[in-house]
Amino acid sequence: MRASSQFPVLSSQSMPFKYMAGEDVRKGDHVRFHGELGRVEFVAESSVDDPETAWYVKEFGGGVMILEPKVSGRAFLHETDTDEDLILISRADEALPEQLSQSGPNTEN
Repeated sequence: MRASSQFPVLSSQSMPFKYMAGEDVRKGDHVRFHGELGRVEFVAESSVDDPETAWYVKEFGGGVMILEPKVSGRAFLHETDTDEDLILISRADEALPEQLSQSGPNTEN
């Protein structure tokens, strides 16, 4: 028998991860995370047999990896529907709105 992990398994995620507004979280989504633009790098769910995300399912019951290079780097969230700092901007297959993709600070007042 394997020794228990240092992280508790919270619950096995059998339903899709969702944003607070109710949309499903999908790989590649463009998001705003703590006010910064980011992207959903992957979604780890028990219903998907993916060797690259299996460890996250085993250790945490699933979750979502957010890539936000400006401040946070990578952040793993095991709950998304209660995170008010994670907002869907556009889907991976949709163009990111031009005003959101500009990287300089807004100097106009």
